Amino acid sequence: MRNVDVSSSHPNENTFVALLKACIRLRDMRTSLHVHVECDSRGFLYNDISLATTLVDTYAKCGSIERARFSINYMLEIQYLGLH
Repeated sequence: MRNVDVSSSHPNENTFVALLKACIRLRDMRTSLHVHVECDSRGFLYNDISLATTLVDTYAKCGSIERARFSINYMLEIQYLGLH
């Protein structure tokens, strides 16, 4: 999980869910952050509820309740403003 490079491949939302679940098992916050950035740059993050909730779960289980809370609040804001 150290060198996750998906920039030249075509992963979908399910690929990122699997990566985040692996990060949970490994308690790997650093890779989780990279996966988060990649999901966001591909526009997947807040259009797929499974991916978004897995991200929140990942942050919480990797020990960053602040990031989990921020992600929840951001998702709620996106839904409220209709920006998705």
